Amino acid sequence: MGETKNTSLGFILLGLPHPPSLRTLLFLVFFIIYVLTQLGNLLILLTVWADPKLHARPMYILLAVLSFLDMWLSSVIVPRLILDFTPASKAIPFGGCVAQLYFFHFLGSTQCFLYTLMAYDRYLAICQPLRYPVLMNGRLCTILVAGAWVAGSIHGVIQATLTFHLPYCGPNQVDYFICDIPAVLRLACADTTINELVTFVDIGVVAASCFMLILLSYANIVHAILKIRTADGRRRAFSTCGSHLTVVTVYYVPCIFIYLRAGSKSPLDGAVAVFYTVVTPFLNPLIYTLRNQEVKSALKRITAGQGAASENNIRNQTNRQGPSLTKRRQRRPRQGRSQQGRSQQGGTRPLAHEATRGGPRLGAGRLLAVALLLKTYSNYPNGYPKGYPNTYPNSYYNSSYYSPFPRLTD
Repeated sequence: MGETKNTSLGFILLGLPHPPSLRTLLFLVFFIIYVLTQLGNLLILLTVWADPKLHARPMYILLAVLSFLDMWLSSVIVPRLILDFTPASKAIPFGGCVAQLYFFHFLGSTQCFLYTLMAYDRYLAICQPLRYPVLMNGRLCTILVAGAWVAGSIHGVIQATLTFHLPYCGPNQVDYFICDIPAVLRLACADTTINELVTFVDIGVVAASCFMLILLSYANIVHAILKIRTADGRRRAFSTCGSHLTVVTVYYVPCIFIYLRAGSKSPLDGAVAVFYTVVTPFLNPLIYTLRNQEVKSALKRITAGQGAASENNIRNQTNRQGPSLTKRRQRRPRQGRSQQGRSQQGGTRPLAHEATRGGPRLGAGRLLAVALLLKTYSNYPNGYPKGYPNTYPNSYYNSSYYSPFPRLTD
């Protein structure tokens, strides 16, 4: 009965050890990191989802899944860590502790497997580019990601069940900033040898194996990069691989350091755990995605598309309302202006063929009239009818002299 009562009361998280004078500064630092982590990963998710060229490629599907995991992993850890720097109560219910431990190991192990898949994807793309569309397509990528999620969920269930199956009848103060296996096992009132062995194998060995597979993949990638002839290409490839390996190292090395020594009570464990619980989700959008040229181009296309759409909406709205009175007045040609001025103001505009060929284009009727006129004037020696212009007719209808064409009765 006593054990059940103490267990139902929950635990008290002591948090990270820190001097009281730095409490406000640490609160602001972790709060800003949390906000930037959420915004950066959300930007990556929206970019991959909105751009058809990205969400159809396995590499960016994996990056989108990584951003989703980082958002949730950061939400499981950092808000509780921020509360440690406030006067709020540090108590956590027993169910909340179980849920935090399960989701932390579920999301963390899924991310561990996902890093391995991403390294394998880059190995196929660089070392076997001709066979890459066959070896890594969208369907296979979806199956591998689903397998990583299932494996991570199974891992979380195993660790949560084994950890909280033990009786806890002693003190309930957890010397850590989250409910994690090594810190909670110290409060158990039973033998924890089996739990430490399972933790060593299920977390330490698996994490170390994934880390070795990633290093092997990047070793082959570096070997392929050395075959690149241009120095600029080698420099960019090494820069990308170096940044990726930095993030992987920051994530895996602290995990291996903590879970391969599950019985340790070192005060450095909390500070080391901050790297793979807080720093890594913050760095992933910067290293993996925002430095990627294709993602930058996608962001520019999305931004340009939104700007063009807003401009079209404004133009359509203007067309519905009709031209303003000022524009109507500008379109009306004013008297007294030259033909060139009217052409510039939108009045009489020269035709395209006049501008290109130097004069108006004559139709068939006009050509026939000009030909008859030239033939008529060629019948007169002086080029004019007899008596012209002294005998110019007074009557407009006397067409014998007025018309340049000969009469049929002549």
